[in-house]
Amino acid sequence: MPFPGTTKEENLFSDQIRGLGKTKVLADDRAVITFFAIERLRIHGAEVAREIGQSRSSICRSVLRGEKVISEYPALEAVVR
Repeated sequence: MPFPGTTKEENLFSDQIRGLGKTKVLADDRAVITFFAIERLRIHGAEVAREIGQSRSSICRSVLRGEKVISEYPALEAVVR
C-alpha cells in the first residue's frame, strides 16, 4: 500500500523494505530502519513487525543487525543517533 504524498520511487523502496528480500543491501536497510524505529522513535516491535510484514523475532534480530551496521558506518551513526 503506497503512503499518501510519496513518489513512485519512494513507494518502490517501501515495498522492497516490506518484502522478504534476502539480499545483503535490503537486509541491512531493513535492519537500520527497524533499529531506528524501535530504539530511537520508541515504536513497539510488534507494530514494526506488522508494518514490515515479519515476525517479532525477526524484528528483534533485525534490530541487533541494525546496531551492528550503524556501528560500522560512522557517518550513518551520526545521522541515526
